[in-house]
Amino acid sequence: MSRLEVCPLTLAEANAFVEQHHRHHGPVQGHKFSLGLAAGERIVGVAIVGAR
Repeated sequence: MSRLEVCPLTLAEANAFVEQHHRHHGPVQGHKFSLGLAAGERIVGVAIVGAR
């Protein structure tokens, strides 16, 4: 099993992951920052952080 590492993502990259894996969610319009969770070269999860 690959080691999991946190990596920065653009909003476009994070939205593309969400679109591919969670089609019932629409794209996020804005954010403070986005993070990815990578196993080797593969992104296995994302977090999109925003403020209200």
